[in-house]
Amino acid sequence: MVVTDGDKVTLGDVTVTTVFTPGHTPGSISVIVPVKADGVSHTAMMWGGPQWGFRNADLPAREFYENSLVKFQQAVKRAGADVVLESHPFLSNLVEKLAALRNRKATGPNPLIVGTDAVDRYMTIWTECGRASVARYKQYQLKYGPNARDWPQPAFMDEELLR
Repeated sequence: MVVTDGDKVTLGDVTVTTVFTPGHTPGSISVIVPVKADGVSHTAMMWGGPQWGFRNADLPAREFYENSLVKFQQAVKRAGADVVLESHPFLSNLVEKLAALRNRKATGPNPLIVGTDAVDRYMTIWTECGRASVARYKQYQLKYGPNARDWPQPAFMDEELLR
């Protein structure tokens, strides 16, 4: 199926809203999904490309990615998203939250429902990381030249340190 920005895709009795968010990859999409917990309606969001570490992405791709983040953050605010779903579960402690959900008492809080402020903060952190990535990229360009493939590898990726 091909979807475009803002499409509504109905899966059974649930309608998912797609948001075109390229940058991580050219066809990346994010989704806003209505969910229910204990009979109460909520809105979940899933950012479709959480990654700022792509070493060889050029500056326009990084800026495009940042624009996608800002666009999706505005969309989830309008939708009132209060749940973060994650394609990389280690980024939002999803594994721990699922374990807590399994072990919670019937009247206890649902660890997946984080609230609209927490969703906004989650997206703000991604955007701030993106802006730092763009700034670092620009500094590396000035210091090492325009071709990122020629830049020295960051110390944390140094093969010697990994041995």
